[in-house]
Amino acid sequence: MSYPESPMPMSHVPAESIEAVLVRLDEILERSKDERSRLGYFAALYRRVTAEVKRRIDADFFDDNDRMRSLDVIFANRYLEAYDRDRAGESITDSWRTTFDMASDVWPIVLQHLLVGMNAHINLDLGVAAAFAAPGAALPALRTDFNRINEVLQELTESVYEGLGTIWPLLRVLKGRLGTFDSEVLNFSMTTARDGAWRFAQRLNAFDTSRHVELIRARDVDIARISKLVQHPGVVASTVTKIIRVGERQSIPDIISILS
Repeated sequence: MSYPESPMPMSHVPAESIEAVLVRLDEILERSKDERSRLGYFAALYRRVTAEVKRRIDADFFDDNDRMRSLDVIFANRYLEAYDRDRAGESITDSWRTTFDMASDVWPIVLQHLLVGMNAHINLDLGVAAAFAAPGAALPALRTDFNRINEVLQELTESVYEGLGTIWPLLRVLKGRLGTFDSEVLNFSMTTARDGAWRFAQRLNAFDTSRHVELIRARDVDIARISKLVQHPGVVASTVTKIIRVGERQSIPDIISILS
């Protein structure tokens, strides 16, 4: 499912398998390291999630593994197309525009980059992908497997949290007092976003496909607004994130490697 604003760029070739998705993500990670681009932060997290979902599919973890394989590829192509379109100078959704533009801002912390990427991809793209992969009467049957992804995300969250502790060493010192604050933020954000994505898939499913472009654009505006709030959370929170940002010791390529 390509973006409605303009035709698919010639530079974008949709991935046809999870293996192909992983290859593309590896290419983005290497390019991000070479270019010292913070776009690699979300790509690293997404690569880790995709690899784990593939492992679960190969182990027959889901009720319908073929359907989940199809959903995963459709979902990933939403991100890959946005990335390709951005590099080609073409229009993309406001959600991804906010995310990609934020990569040039030196002040957001790593966690903020991860959250805005998750916001665009899960809150908007996942609902679109689910409605496309299981249209009409097929959607309810997807619900159980859709929810099982939360198990995968929860298991990955702790390792991501440990990575954040490497990037910002003071987090390890504060861990006893903060508990698993960053871990809980990531876990809550992923779970909440997936719940919202399912509701949006249901909403799309309730309307004729002729209304989908309109509905997607309206949701995109709302999701982009959330990303901007994550980037600029207010005076007090912004002061805290700036203090954390100063304490982030690793280079961009190193951070990408840690998150991978």
